[in-house]
Amino acid sequence: MEKKASKIIYVISFFEGAAVMATELCGSKLISPYFGSSLYVWSAVIAITLGSLAAGYFYGGTLSTRENKPKTLTTLLLLAAIYMGIMPLLSNIFGPMAIQFSLLVAVVIAALLLLFIPMFLMGAASPVIISMLTHSHAESGKVSGTVYSVSTVGGIISTFLSGFFLIPFFGIHITLIIFASFLAFSLLILSQKKNYFKTGLVLVVLLVLGFTSKTPSKTVFIKRMAC
Repeated sequence: MEKKASKIIYVISFFEGAAVMATELCGSKLISPYFGSSLYVWSAVIAITLGSLAAGYFYGGTLSTRENKPKTLTTLLLLAAIYMGIMPLLSNIFGPMAIQFSLLVAVVIAALLLLFIPMFLMGAASPVIISMLTHSHAESGKVSGTVYSVSTVGGIISTFLSGFFLIPFFGIHITLIIFASFLAFSLLILSQKKNYFKTGLVLVVLLVLGFTSKTPSKTVFIKRMAC
């Protein structure tokens, strides 16, 4: 693979790692209006995130054997970016559904419905990225380590940026839009195909839809339990 193309793929890996952590943080904040920010919520969010990534890694290993890897990678992460854009809207659907159950069950269901799909898709992207950069068995370890290192650095920066600046000052909606847009933009550069610009237009529409949706300002579950 050309050196320039390799750099683009590493950039995609960086933004994929950043998007994972932004999605996890924003997902917890979208759940908190219904269930608060208790240990139960964070335990469910972390467990669902890890489980979804693990399932994605396993599935991505199968996808990495396909011939058209750039198309596979683009499809996975564009779908993840689109889902990120509509997460605020979906929280208004999944939250009321989940509060019909007991607290522990409700928290797990809400986290699962909100986080599984984007985390699964982004997890599946990692083995595909590694396979695109690996040319021989001898360099597989080095490539894997570099990809996960770059992705983790993206996640660290995203965590600080989201937690200390973006979410407090701009809110959940804009934070998701920013990271989904960066992820989509890096994929459009890789694809270099006009049809993906149409997909990008669809993404913008969905992101606007996610931005215009609102989440409850009060803790709905606790309020319901007190009635």
